[in-house]
Amino acid sequence: MITFWTYPECSPYSLELLTEGVEVAVKAFLQGPLASSNMSDAIRPILPTISPYTSATYTLISDNSLPTTTCILEDDDSDNAIVDWVLLELRDATDNTQIVATRSALLQRDGDVVDVDGKSAVRFDGLSAGNYYVVVRHRNHLGVMTAFTIWLE
Repeated sequence: MITFWTYPECSPYSLELLTEGVEVAVKAFLQGPLASSNMSDAIRPILPTISPYTSATYTLISDNSLPTTTCILEDDDSDNAIVDWVLLELRDATDNTQIVATRSALLQRDGDVVDVDGKSAVRFDGLSAGNYYVVVRHRNHLGVMTAFTIWLE
C-alpha cells in the first residue's frame, strides 16, 4: 500500500496496488485413494514438502520456483487434510494445446484443490479475467481438462 498526501489539506489517502490475476476453484478425485465420498490421506506422512512438479518433467509457466508447504505435516482428520500434490494448468481459450500458466497446488480429502497454504483458492497472478481451459495433472494419473472454457476472474 502506498500513502499519498494531498496539498493543501494534508490529508492522507491510500492507493492499493493490485496485481492482475485469476482464481480457480477446482474439485478433483484420484481413483486410487478414493474411498466413498473422500480420499484416503494415508500417504501424507511420506509426501514431499516441496512440489514434485519440476521443469525437467513438466512444462511450467509462471511457476518458476518450486513451492513448498508445511500443510502436509499437519495432523488433520478433517475433509481438508492434504492427500497429494497436483499441477494446475490454464490453457488458451482458442487453442487448448497452448499452456498459458501453471501452478503447483494441494489436493484435499474432499477433492478441493487449494493453494500451498492449504486453504486458499489457487491464484494465477498476472493473468486477465477471461475464458480458459482448466487442466488438472497428477504424476501417477492421467490428466483431465475441462471440455469447454471456463470464465475465471
